[in-house]
Amino acid sequence: MLTDINCAVYEIADALHISDEEVELIDKANQEHLAKLEMIRLGRVSLSNFN
Repeated sequence: MLTDINCAVYEIADALHISDEEVELIDKANQEHLAKLEMIRLGRVSLSNFN
C-alpha cells in the first residue's frame, strides 16, 4: 500500500512538473514536521519551543 501511495505521489508530481528532488525536499520537511508534532503530543516539548 505504501508503494502505491509513493507511486501516486510521483505521478502527481510529474503531472505538476515537480522534480523528484523537490518531492524529496517536501517529504523531508513533512517528516520533520510530523516528528515535532509527535514530540509535542508526547509532552516532550511545548509548542513554544518551536517559535
